[in-house]
Amino acid sequence: MAIHLSPNFAPGGSQNTGGMGNPFVIVWVCTGITLAILGSRLLLRKLKRHGFDLGDYLTMVTILFVTMRAIGAHIAFLYGNNNVSPDYRKSHTFTPDEIYRIETGSKFSFTNRVLFANILWIEKAVLLLFYKRLIRKIKWERVILRTYWSILALSYIVVLVVSLSECKPFERYWQVVPDPGTCAKATLQLFTYAAFNMFTDLLLIALPVRVLIQVKRPLLQKLQLGVLFSAGFFLIAITGIRLYENFDTGIAQVDRATWASAECLVASFVANTPVIYGLVY
Repeated sequence: MAIHLSPNFAPGGSQNTGGMGNPFVIVWVCTGITLAILGSRLLLRKLKRHGFDLGDYLTMVTILFVTMRAIGAHIAFLYGNNNVSPDYRKSHTFTPDEIYRIETGSKFSFTNRVLFANILWIEKAVLLLFYKRLIRKIKWERVILRTYWSILALSYIVVLVVSLSECKPFERYWQVVPDPGTCAKATLQLFTYAAFNMFTDLLLIALPVRVLIQVKRPLLQKLQLGVLFSAGFFLIAITGIRLYENFDTGIAQVDRATWASAECLVASFVANTPVIYGLVY
């Protein structure tokens, strides 16, 4: 069966790969590495004969969401979505088959935005659960943890509400004809997610600094832990690149989906590597 590329993926559409290469390959390679990281955490728990904790159960949920998101991205790439350039709309009459395919792809694109937010905030929660053990003896421990959990919860709710309410009526998220307008581009969702994502990442990077200063370990181990904890800067960098790409290429769903796959990979690495490091060493 031949692959049908929709207008928003084919040349002349509003979306492109921004020179990133084959988006199908990028998504599945990133997804494979992400699942390997998540699976390694659970496998090491079993090999070490440790019981699963809350962070492990959240990791299981993340595995499900990451897999669902990759499948959704693949279908969205094949079917396209309703973020079609105005010039293309003027020169093209959509057939019933095209409308059906683009509506289907748009529904998967919309679902993936929600899955993506859930993946990132679950990984933040996993990391905070790990930090909870590190700061047990620090002054104001309860206040710090309550503050962090409150910020994570509120930021998650805001991102989720914006993701679900930018288009009114709701059907405009996948509407093809007539033009659904700018809300289908999810610009507000992108900037809201980016702002709260970078802010919460900075908070999570700052939390273990005092622990590293006070902990009695060899300098080399402190440096190793410092590198692990500071890996969150890569997440902030990727978010910044996604915003830059948004301005540089216009809002390209293919670009956003491929960068989101890379961000899921880095988020999984940041959240789970400290636990994996502890289980190995």
